[in-house]
Amino acid sequence: MASYDLETYIKPIWQGDTVYYETVLFVGEEDCAPLLYPIEQVVGVYNYGLTEEYQLGKDFEIIDGKIKRIKGGKTPYCPVDDYYLDKQAQYAIEIVNNREVAPAGKKYFNFGEKDSYSKYQIAVTYRHSAQNKTLIPQGKSQRFSCFLNKLKEQKSASVIFYGDSITTGCNSSGTPMGGMVEPFAESFPVMVHKKLQKEFDAEIEYANTAVGGWATDRGLDAFDERVLDKEYDLLVLGFGMNDGATPLETYLERTEKMVLKFRERNPQGQVVLLSTTYPNTESNWVRNQPLFINELVKLEKKYSFVGVADMTNMHYNLLETGKRYRDMTGNNVNHPNDFLARIYAQVVLKTLLG
Repeated sequence: MASYDLETYIKPIWQGDTVYYETVLFVGEEDCAPLLYPIEQVVGVYNYGLTEEYQLGKDFEIIDGKIKRIKGGKTPYCPVDDYYLDKQAQYAIEIVNNREVAPAGKKYFNFGEKDSYSKYQIAVTYRHSAQNKTLIPQGKSQRFSCFLNKLKEQKSASVIFYGDSITTGCNSSGTPMGGMVEPFAESFPVMVHKKLQKEFDAEIEYANTAVGGWATDRGLDAFDERVLDKEYDLLVLGFGMNDGATPLETYLERTEKMVLKFRERNPQGQVVLLSTTYPNTESNWVRNQPLFINELVKLEKKYSFVGVADMTNMHYNLLETGKRYRDMTGNNVNHPNDFLARIYAQVVLKTLLG
């Protein structure tokens, strides 16, 4: 049976003719979902934990390159009334831009942590022949030459991740906030760290001091304590999701202060500015998050030791393929599931390594 494997999970979605374990969340018994590419051949369709496999023609069918649940089949699904709500509830967010067209009277989305949504999601491995150049992020290895040269020379190096709950790894299945459920996928920072160690056969000290719920204000206030306690060669800085109400100029100012504090403490240190994905694009959570990427690019242009890993436009382009927000979320509000967390790792690695 399939299982979590680092090399499979970090295989870029923009390379080759096979996508592994792309997730889908069926809402209703006969939902039909597009994937990143039109399916030409199904390799396997599994539950989220990769412990159960479903059958073509019995549990699901392929229609015009999309995957459709067969009523009465074994593939999991979320009942419509559990996903769409007509009344405000403790765990609900308002629908303001519903792409899927909510049933009449439904004004809210449900949400939840741990495996609230992954228990309904399936994982699809399939072959395709399509290409989508918008899904290829930019490599910027020249901006990280000091860090990479250390690795190439097999010298010891160090990396620290700092940011919000997404950077902590919330809703990755192998983390407490992901429920510690199968397939026990690691958080994207751990994937990045392990891949770098394996790629260069080098010892890389790893730290992750991100804090769930934090925005740039608290991130800046606690920066000395949480990031400057010792020297690091690389900082991966990922704030933005919780800054929705933060003015753009304030976000820029706070981020720049953190960058310069790090550089003063680490004169050869280099910085990956990791832009945020979108909150649920059909909800009232979307505010300034999509705009922060432009502020980060300003810092990239200003400082040669800074490079932006652009998850904002990656996420936008994933959605533009027709892929639905619910198919790649861990909590239906703002956290990635295992599939989107893998793409975080892929984008950071591409940015670093070119």
